[in-house]
Amino acid sequence: SGRGLGHDDVVAAEVALYATALEYDTPRPANDLAARFSAAAITYAALDAGGLPGPALARAATDGAARAWLGRVSVVHDPALDAGYPAGRPARVSLRLADGRLRSASVTDVRGDSTRPLDATERAMKCEAALSRALDPEAAARVLTAFEDYLAGRAPVASLSAALRACRAAPMGQPRSCASGP
Repeated sequence: SGRGLGHDDVVAAEVALYATALEYDTPRPANDLAARFSAAAITYAALDAGGLPGPALARAATDGAARAWLGRVSVVHDPALDAGYPAGRPARVSLRLADGRLRSASVTDVRGDSTRPLDATERAMKCEAALSRALDPEAAARVLTAFEDYLAGRAPVASLSAALRACRAAPMGQPRSCASGP
């Protein structure tokens, strides 16, 4: 997290990555999915107040002021980080603050990986955010419930598959709805 820092506190940011990460980096993401592969958007989201980065990533891809902020971020290759991949996904972020101070932090494993797993509430929020990109809210809730039931051992994977199959196609850009029961 930004540890109390906000977007206005940062005048410049440098994100150092391993070589393979640079191959996937999306400097100017067009949507929230692409923003998940954008070092600049992830930096923006990390400074955003509260919760998982999903909503902030969506803003980084679609909000004009947020997209302008992404221009403050430079992404560079640090060959020293290459040795940490694929065992981890190392990165270093350095922030130049408006008051002239420099703040830096490094990670070897990212939040959500097996070495730093999300808790049950965070997993549900992440799943709901992903489902809401493709399904209407009621359909997303039904699929999420089926997924939770499967994970808890209350239902077989077939129930989850049935909930997903109940969804019908919708016009491009419109959320799909699903039948009320799997």
